[in-house]
Amino acid sequence: MTLYRNQITDRKKIKHKWESMYEELKRYYNEYGYDNSSIRSFSPVLEKWVQIQRRKSRKNMLRKEQINKLEELKGWEWN
Repeated sequence: MTLYRNQITDRKKIKHKWESMYEELKRYYNEYGYDNSSIRSFSPVLEKWVQIQRRKSRKNMLRKEQINKLEELKGWEWN
């Protein structure tokens, strides 16, 4: 039972982390516009997260909910 609880807790942490990074990406777009080339200077961590989301998409590893949220962002590009 403890292992199952730990798995649920881990999933919640992962979801929270994803949401947190998504919100940071929204803030970036709101503050700096849609210039994806300058994400690195804003936040190298955010740039890495964006790269990971693109890679996960190519491997069909993102949930539909995540894909939809990213595609709602004006300026989001999958490449």
